[in-house]
Formats: sequence, C-alpha cells, structure tokens
Amino acid sequence: MIRHAMQLATTIIASTNPGKIREFSALLGASSRWGQIMHLRAAGGQPLAEESGNSYVDNAVLKAQDACEQLGRAALGDDGGIEVLSLGGVPGLKTARFTRAHGGPTQAMRALAQQAGLLIEGGADLRAGEGRESTPAAAHCAVALALPDGRTFTGEGSADGTIRWPPLAHGPGLFPLFRGVPPWDLHAPVLLHRARAFEKLLAHIDGAVPH
Repeated sequence: MIRHAMQLATTIIASTNPGKIREFSALLGASSRWGQIMHLRAAGGQPLAEESGNSYVDNAVLKAQDACEQLGRAALGDDGGIEVLSLGGVPGLKTARFTRAHGGPTQAMRALAQQAGLLIEGGADLRAGEGRESTPAAAHCAVALALPDGRTFTGEGSADGTIRWPPLAHGPGLFPLFRGVPPWDLHAPVLLHRARAFEKLLAHIDGAVPH
C-alpha cells in the first residue's frame, strides 16, 4: 500500500524512450516513496501494448497496467502529445504515429509546419504574404501508476504555447517546434506538461490513500 511517508519496494518506468526515462527517473528519484526505480527493459519487461486508447489517460493506464502485469511490480506509464489548435488538435493522440509515419522528428516537424500553414508546400520559407510565423498549440501529458493489487492512479497536465518555424536546434520529438508560455523551459530536467501531470498524480494518490 502507498502511504504518504512512502512504501513501494520498486517502481517500473513503463517506457523504452531514453528521454522519458531520464525525466521520470528525476521525478521519482526526488522521493524515497518509490523504492528502487527501474525502466522496462532493465527489469526484463517486453514491449508494451499498442496505444489503442481514446485519450492520453487511457494510453497511460494501458502502459502502466501492461508493465505491472508483466513484472508484478508498481509501474508508471505515460502518454502525451502536441495539439495544434488550428488543425483541430492534430497530431495529439497520434503524435508518435505521426512522427513515425513521416520518417522521424525532422520530417514530421516540417510536415506539421506545412499543415499549419507556416511553410510553403514543399519549401523551407515562410508562406509569402501572410506574415504567419506561429500558431497556437498545447502540450499534453497523462501519467498513470498501476499497482499489483489492482489499483490505478492517474494525473494529467498541459502547457500552452505555439508551434513556430524554424524549430530549435535541440529537443525531444516534435518539441523543438513548440514554444511554451513561461515557465516552459525546453532545457529543464523535466518538461512542464510532464511535471504538472506528475503533480496531479501525487495529489490523486495522497487524496485517495489514508496517511
């Protein structure tokens, strides 16, 4: 049982993404409540279930429960994406698939900028005459903690901003294209939307479990 003072022997980060593993290791490592922190492959886990949920929370829960069932230990899963408002939230839940479909982050960022009207079709210049350099967007994240006793806790977080061309030189996935509203910091140890989701997860745990 989780208690405020803390007591998990082990927590599995249900991811094979090096960037996410670093960020969640930083979040979990700030407290002894999580016990030994391991990621999926190091713990001997297999690739996770396909992201088939209808929301970020659904997908985070699927990943956490899959890892928990495989390994018999508490597991932390997540899902997230960038939503461009003018495109009706694209790529959103399909951010990872959008990136893969375009052959990787560099090509996917160009494709997304083109769809959002920031680039001339097939070119690298801003669309002439519109003066449009950015368009509103948001970064979303959901996290879920699944326990071997069947309980699951969740949290969601977001950060407002824009996508802007050209992208920054460095950053995970499509995030070099994203410019968040302060206190967003692309170089922070944990990206803001992920940190906010984790804070909500902690609130859910501490609100549900007797201290």
